[in-house]
Amino acid sequence: MNKHLVWTPGLICIAVTLAFCLCFYYRAPYHDQWELVRHYQHLQDGAFEWTDVFALHGSHWHAAGLVVSLFLAKFTHMAHWTQSLASLGF
Repeated sequence: MNKHLVWTPGLICIAVTLAFCLCFYYRAPYHDQWELVRHYQHLQDGAFEWTDVFALHGSHWHAAGLVVSLFLAKFTHMAHWTQSLASLGF
């Protein structure tokens, strides 16, 4: 099979996602990302506990996503474009 044919669908998906992120990016948390602000504040105050990572978010939990988001928030001062780039990377 042609290697260009194998990589093309994936690259198209990445390009469309990147274009979407660039077109609709804004600097405020979106929908359920506001919960990250509370966790970030606890992290800044020294009141963050690892049990917060495993707290239910609605009817589910997403510990890995929260850890990545908090890491990016800590080192980029809550710049949300880094989350978009991390999503593309994953």
